[in-house]
Amino acid sequence: GSSHLGFCEVCNPTCMIHSPLAICRCMAHFFLLEGRMNEIAVAYFAKTQEAADARQAEWDAALRIQRCYHGSLDREVYHAKLHCIKRFQCTVRGFLGRRRARICQNERTRALEGKFFHHCASVIQKIVRGRRSRRVFHDFHGRKCYLKQVEERGERTTQFLQRQYTMKLAEAKEREENQMKGEFDALASELHHLVSTQSIAGVYNPPYSEALPKAFDKPIEQHIREACRVRLPKSLRRPRVVSAPRPQERHPAPPLEPPRPHRSRSACVGRMQKIQGPFRTREQIEISNANAKEVFATVQAAASYDVVERERKLDERLAKYGRVSPVDFARHVKTPESLPPVTVHATGPFQEPGFLRGNYVELPKIKDRPPFFTAVPCDRSFSRPAVVYC
Repeated sequence: GSSHLGFCEVCNPTCMIHSPLAICRCMAHFFLLEGRMNEIAVAYFAKTQEAADARQAEWDAALRIQRCYHGSLDREVYHAKLHCIKRFQCTVRGFLGRRRARICQNERTRALEGKFFHHCASVIQKIVRGRRSRRVFHDFHGRKCYLKQVEERGERTTQFLQRQYTMKLAEAKEREENQMKGEFDALASELHHLVSTQSIAGVYNPPYSEALPKAFDKPIEQHIREACRVRLPKSLRRPRVVSAPRPQERHPAPPLEPPRPHRSRSACVGRMQKIQGPFRTREQIEISNANAKEVFATVQAAASYDVVERERKLDERLAKYGRVSPVDFARHVKTPESLPPVTVHATGPFQEPGFLRGNYVELPKIKDRPPFFTAVPCDRSFSRPAVVYC
């Protein structure tokens, strides 16, 4: 076969066979090469043009290859340095951590040793101070006596507090009893209309019961009688008559000069002149009033002008007060319009409901008392009259 230049295999310079036949063939082809010289130039220029056209691509490819290669080298160097930095940081951090751990361990050991030494020192101090205090300061028998005194003082304090508690309890009980008794007396003072009369027995004096209701070891009716005493208000009480002193008992003291007699109390008098008119001291006014009472004491001055009329009105009011309860005609207070209407019992005092005689189950006869007869036979008001045959 022939190559792209038209040479045969025999004409190849690299061929080591130099046979006559091959030499002849080469010579035959040599003459053919002369006509193909132009083809060689055309082929050369074509290849040169192709190489020139592909030069930029090859240049870019070469640059890309170089960039990749240089980048790989740089990355290798960067990763190597980064690895070295990490190893260096790990080494430094490990060294610092071991150093810090060693410092913490030393401090912990020192703290534990300090605590142990402090504990040993405190134990030694306790032993030494206890021995010294027992030998020098403290007395066992004296402290024993002191504790005994403290115990006795505590017992006395306890007994005193117990007595105080008992006393306070008794006072509180007595106060409560007095309060209850006062409330009971106040309530009993409002039940005067339930007291027995000569013809009708009271509610608390049942004629058919042997045992009377009692309170505070006394019958209730007796409480009501004792509490139902007419107590006049201050506006209705009679004024106390103050008797004038007898002439032989009058010993008026001589008039005294006021304190600081040389000091004027008014601008209209001099320093040594006695004060005239209303500009007088309280002592001078009292002395003048005492002298006037003794000098000008008369019957007309002792009694007022309308004393008779006032005495008559006071007697009428006292008589009315004695026969009428103070709460029967209590003034009705007008309630405001905004409030709801109230009952007629709103302004009256509260009283416990009474009990009728029919509520008693047992009605035994009272001993040592006359029988109680009613005007109308009991439970026979509407019964049929008995027929009497003559």
